[in-house]
Amino acid sequence: MKRILLMATMTMVGLYAGSVMADVPGRKAPSGIVPNPGTQQQELTNITAPGTYNVFEFPNFCAGCHGGTLDQNMSHYGNWAGSNMANSGRDPFFRTNNLIVNADAYYGTNGAINGVGNICWRCHSPNGWYSSRLDESQGGKIDGSTIEQSLVKSTDMQGISCEFCHRTIGNVTFKRADLVANPAIGNNDPAWLLLAGATDWPHIGNPYPEGPLAGNPYGDTTFQFNDGKVYQADLPGNQLLFWSDIPTSGGYTGQTYGIYPPGFAGANLVAQTPLGQPVTNLLGDTIAYLPNGQSKLHFEQSVSPPKILDPVTGQLVADYEESSISPRHATHMGGIGAGGVPVVQDGLTASGNRYLPTAEMCGTCHDLTVPTLNSGMPEQRTYTEWKYSRFGRTNFICQDCHMGEAQHESKDGMAGTFKADPEKAGYFPYAKPRPASAIHKFSPANRDLGSMLAWLNPEVDLEVTGKPSGEDTRTSNGVLSSRTETYARQTRNGELKLRDAARLEIVKQPTLVTGTTNTYEVQVKVTNLTGHSFPSGYPDGRRAFVTLNVSDANNALVYQSGFYDNATAELKTTALDPFKRAQSPTIDAAAGNNAVMVYEKKTGSPNGDGTFKMGESLLNPVIVFDNRLHPAGWTAEFENAGVRLVNYTGTEAAAIPFNEPTRFGALTNPRLDGLIVPDPADAGAHWDVITYRFTSATTPTNARAEIFYQSHARDFVEYLKDRNNQETVKDLTGDPAFPARPATLGGPKPEGTPSINEVNYPFTPNYLGDNINVTAINDLNGQPLMNNWGGVMYASWLATGKGAPFSIDVADTTQLAAPAVPTVTAVSLTPFKNQISWGAVAGAEKYVVLVRFGTAGTNDMWGVGLPNASWDRLAIVDKAQTSFDHVVKPGKTYGYMVYAVNDATFSDPLNDQILEFNFGLGGGDAITGTLETVAFSAIAEVTTPGATPTEPKNLQVAAVTTGSVTLKWYDQAIDETGFIVERQLVNPNGSRGAFVALPVIASQTTGATGIGYNTWTDTTVAAGTTYNYRVKAVNGTVSSIYSDIKSARTSLAAPTAPSALRASAITATYVILNWTDTSTIETGFYVERSANNGATWTRVATTAANTATFRNTALITKTAYQYRVQAFNTNGVSPLSNTLLVTTK
Repeated sequence: MKRILLMATMTMVGLYAGSVMADVPGRKAPSGIVPNPGTQQQELTNITAPGTYNVFEFPNFCAGCHGGTLDQNMSHYGNWAGSNMANSGRDPFFRTNNLIVNADAYYGTNGAINGVGNICWRCHSPNGWYSSRLDESQGGKIDGSTIEQSLVKSTDMQGISCEFCHRTIGNVTFKRADLVANPAIGNNDPAWLLLAGATDWPHIGNPYPEGPLAGNPYGDTTFQFNDGKVYQADLPGNQLLFWSDIPTSGGYTGQTYGIYPPGFAGANLVAQTPLGQPVTNLLGDTIAYLPNGQSKLHFEQSVSPPKILDPVTGQLVADYEESSISPRHATHMGGIGAGGVPVVQDGLTASGNRYLPTAEMCGTCHDLTVPTLNSGMPEQRTYTEWKYSRFGRTNFICQDCHMGEAQHESKDGMAGTFKADPEKAGYFPYAKPRPASAIHKFSPANRDLGSMLAWLNPEVDLEVTGKPSGEDTRTSNGVLSSRTETYARQTRNGELKLRDAARLEIVKQPTLVTGTTNTYEVQVKVTNLTGHSFPSGYPDGRRAFVTLNVSDANNALVYQSGFYDNATAELKTTALDPFKRAQSPTIDAAAGNNAVMVYEKKTGSPNGDGTFKMGESLLNPVIVFDNRLHPAGWTAEFENAGVRLVNYTGTEAAAIPFNEPTRFGALTNPRLDGLIVPDPADAGAHWDVITYRFTSATTPTNARAEIFYQSHARDFVEYLKDRNNQETVKDLTGDPAFPARPATLGGPKPEGTPSINEVNYPFTPNYLGDNINVTAINDLNGQPLMNNWGGVMYASWLATGKGAPFSIDVADTTQLAAPAVPTVTAVSLTPFKNQISWGAVAGAEKYVVLVRFGTAGTNDMWGVGLPNASWDRLAIVDKAQTSFDHVVKPGKTYGYMVYAVNDATFSDPLNDQILEFNFGLGGGDAITGTLETVAFSAIAEVTTPGATPTEPKNLQVAAVTTGSVTLKWYDQAIDETGFIVERQLVNPNGSRGAFVALPVIASQTTGATGIGYNTWTDTTVAAGTTYNYRVKAVNGTVSSIYSDIKSARTSLAAPTAPSALRASAITATYVILNWTDTSTIETGFYVERSANNGATWTRVATTAANTATFRNTALITKTAYQYRVQAFNTNGVSPLSNTLLVTTK
């Protein structure tokens, strides 16, 4: 890409007019600021070798502000930690498949390619790849055996971590037809050669869009990451960044450099150009140089808070009501200032209040071409599917569905949404309420992973927290030792999003076919409501299928299409008949061709005779079947973007694929509600109408259709297990056909995060297969599993439901009315958990649980204005479930509602995005409910009890005197009423007494902003004595754990004054003085003399302790002298003794 302008975090500005993409010639430029998406990330800016040991910041550092004591359900960290993004490197499906792809590429190229799976790791463990632990040429291992498992040493296993998204500044081209890696023309930059394949592995394939086969395009780009710190902040966000990757002349390096923005009014830019260096690049952008003559990584313009007029000084000052202070990144609210006027900064108008207001960021990983074996296979095209749809044209982006916004209270009555925890980050001007927050739900379609990881290795973060945390996020910056709840939350979010994905309708009830006596038809319509194909993403094992059951008046089954056997995890045509795929929208069982409608993408490998065998290998070069539903408003450009409707003739073992562009027919408006508004650019329908034809001896009266979604079908799981086993055996026995075969293609023994409970932590590996005794588990065929990634994957799939399909929607001709309103109650089980219960209602298929994260405020449920807290969908559960446990925050009010759904209540008014209403995608009127109504229960409100206060931190001894000790500690709780200081006496011989509680001290930091330092002085101490202190916070009868212990020693007192100063002998030349020693702690005595009646005094002697006499010699006869004495020690001097007058003889 040629010219990039980015203001990350809160404001972002698009490409300037006239910009072009550094892209494959002829490719249509996408919308937004990031060019043609791809997966292979560029290494950090301007480095030409893999990065240092750790490239990305530890996510638990970010959790300090964006986790903390915030409600886990709403906090950025609480949602991210359980997501597939955070756990992409732990995914056992990925780990197994990655090993298989490595092996298949090795065999497919006769050993020429070893390590093709490197490409997959770049998205699944960016830090591991950048840190060279996955690069064979850098001493790493592509099988993942050199990945750093420890979360306190590295972020290798933290997947797509916070900084992966929050440090990106765009993409650069991965491969261009006009910029090949050729040292002869100057393209010899090591990083570019690595990315282009010249020094790593060959990326074979023809330029986009041809590919070796029509419809199989090739061409990806690379991520470009900021180098860690911009010049004025730690993360991109406080600056507008300008950079380019267009060659300055000659060859192409693949690296970026700073350019000045158009019209930049600075000094003479040409004069700043070092001698012999180009002033501009090939497209006329002026290059920004540093004073030392090097080009900048990027040029920055500071993005500061908007200015407002100070009424006192009359000066323009930063408006920190609109923008917070953060040491890490910008907190600008989005470019809208006072009175709704857009903010203009340096002549540029800020726009939006999102960190990344385009879909290209997501597309970088979710648009992938297989770059090996000359296939050019579009592995997934989720971004492209979105781009060439009505969603892409209207800029309804990925984040709108997968990171919806919500309002929530940090504390009861505290209106506004805190993205940063005010109890950790501090209140104004640091953490301040916002109108809403983008919740990092992500809502994945892979609904199996969370439960599998929770079963395999739940205590992922025990190493981070250092001790079990239970459900108390306060123990470690909002990080829980176990991710079980975060995994469950991610699964729930995914299920709710799947409910939004498709609609099922029976558009033709059982009807006798004209001219027949016992042949009937039923028509079922399936509508895609997503912003991409359905299903989308990684194709193998992922599918949606429709079942239909038709019965007569006696409820006897007369026809069936689709039966899923949960015991064997098999989809069958009927309960008695094996699976047969429907290749046409007409399923004619009356003609003996009963089948099941399955929406999926299947690829195949060549048989050598022009036919292809359908299979699961990622390296299959041809799409054999793809009938996935396109999104609304899809255009003809789908065809040139690798998203085609494909069918086949022949059998699955010998298929001949062909393009079937009219599979779903032309775009029409058959809906009764009239919401669809066709767009001239639309090329076809985003729905499918399935016609079922069957015979029945009795009259069919009722029909029930159901659409299911499945992430990992059994065939795919069996394939992964078996192929990994084959390679594991070869690791031990070798392969005569490939004697030079590496003995690691089967992969390492599966390993997880090291356990702090091990005696030799962190050196003892945590082997997942050993933990679950995987070799004692049999697969569904009765064979024992192996202790490899395939075995661990299969065992966890088996133990967590065998990838059971999720029911998205039901259409039932008997469901003519909405279910009754459930009666709901809510109680707090613990300070960290609420239980919502409701009575079962007749006719319900599922129940949807809604939550309000705070008090109602003055707002209604539709989010008009700025409520204290808005409603959000919490979970969707099966009709057999009538309670739900919700992990929550202590001392906070929650509201709950439940509604029941069936065929008459599809429209969910509280979808994160109401797609049917906003885009007319085929649903009912989601707001008025004129066609399909939802009956909400009454609100059940509950306030969780306050938890034990958080313990004081940083106890200090602030001051010590002879009779007092002043203590200081940091109060990090907001629910304490006071503190208890406990004191322990330390005896001179080192023995210690018991801790004794002193009277309760009132907190000096109370209320909603009640954090900060408290001080207190203990005045009941003895001088010269050592004490130990500890402090705990109290709230009524509960108290926190203790702070750390601090010691203090009081000062010794100054000695008391000597008394009875007298002369025991007086002569002409000397006197002998005596006095009474009244102290036991003096170091000695000062003796002072005056020969001028006390006008001046001279110290004439210093005696030792306990020496109460002094002989003063060399005096003058018949002279008057005055004397006084004073005791002293290290703590000071005593008062003076009495004054004695002496006259020598």
